[in-house]
Amino acid sequence: MIIGDKTSPPILAMFEDALARLPVGYVQGCFGGRSWGVTVKRSEDGKRIWLYGEERSGTDVVSFNL
Repeated sequence: MIIGDKTSPPILAMFEDALARLPVGYVQGCFGGRSWGVTVKRSEDGKRIWLYGEERSGTDVVSFNL
């Protein structure tokens, strides 16, 4: 990803790579030793991504639009 004239920091590139590998729809997995359920939607033109995740055995939630 390029922002203005600068290349994105490595951490942003790692995040974007990991996000790109998530399939559209619902998936379960582990992060930080905890079980999560995550739903990913992408716009048809690929410019927008919506993610909603819930910790399966807890109360933590992650949600964002990009």
